[in-house]
Amino acid sequence: MTKQKANEPSDDLIRFLFRSFLLSGLVATIILVFLPQGTPAIAQDEACGTFNGARSWTETDWQSEVILAREKAPNFAALQGLAAIAVEGKPNLLVTHGGAANATMLDPWLKPLISKGLSTRNTDEGFPLLADVAVGEDGFMWTNYRAPEVIWTNRQVGKSAQIPLGDEFSGAVGIAYAPTIDSFLVPSRRSSKIAVIRRGESDWTVEIAELKLPAGIASPIAYDIQVDGDCATVVYREAGTVLRFSVNSLGAEGGTSTSVAFAETHFDRPQHAQWQNGRFYVVETDARRVRVLSPAEKHIWRLNLPDRIFRGLAVGPGGRLFLTGFSDEPPASENATGVFELSVPQDLMGRPVGGADQ
Repeated sequence: MTKQKANEPSDDLIRFLFRSFLLSGLVATIILVFLPQGTPAIAQDEACGTFNGARSWTETDWQSEVILAREKAPNFAALQGLAAIAVEGKPNLLVTHGGAANATMLDPWLKPLISKGLSTRNTDEGFPLLADVAVGEDGFMWTNYRAPEVIWTNRQVGKSAQIPLGDEFSGAVGIAYAPTIDSFLVPSRRSSKIAVIRRGESDWTVEIAELKLPAGIASPIAYDIQVDGDCATVVYREAGTVLRFSVNSLGAEGGTSTSVAFAETHFDRPQHAQWQNGRFYVVETDARRVRVLSPAEKHIWRLNLPDRIFRGLAVGPGGRLFLTGFSDEPPASENATGVFELSVPQDLMGRPVGGADQ
């Protein structure tokens, strides 16, 4: 029999340590398997991981009421996305919809100022339809739901360019302007790709970037996109989530970017969204509400809406909230749509935390 040295571990101790090692590995595997779906890995760009820990934030419930409306107006078929621009401290609204005149500008009292037909393309799916609009430095860019293209206009909504994006962008909805890279971004609804549209020396250029989606995203179909500072937020309607990435990671000539999921945040069929004054507004269509999340204040407002379907959203100066949606519940037809201003709590109408009103 071999004599064991004083400092040498016994066979029983070695077996105990080995079993402990196996058990710890099994526990770690179980923990990984049962992590909640959508919980992200460690963010590669933590600056854009804005909503981590949102479950512990304080919350306010508020019943919003319609305080101003323009409903069932001529040419107001199938109202979609909209955007607010500040004119002398008050919001003018850019509204996208279907029909012969499918791009409209409204004044702060929802009276039409300009109405233009930017797309005349009829398809088997129906009449010409614009889906969303983004405000650039010196004009507006509009998505065309019936064709894989975007349309550039000046600030008087005079069309000057139709920019093809390729078949993967058929049916695209959301668009955003990223000022730090002077580009418009359009996510595909058929893949995880994003078109990066820039003005070249003599014409517009289109680069295609592809997002690396985190595991657990059941549907890569992007509905909307919004930009705040260096970060972009992509809304995935069917998956009920939003993802974040740094627009700077797109590079000077497009490329691949890694998205970061917002942890512990689920949305109920999210559609159009907007960042305003450091707060993220998103329409949750099936829940009949707008949710407003403020990372700086660690607070969430749940603005409960009248019982009808809303989809487009814009936040104007002073926190004024505008939505597009149906006039009736249940919806009678796409012709029964309108633009509505909804009441908001007083603390959403004031100045943002740490900055001036935008």
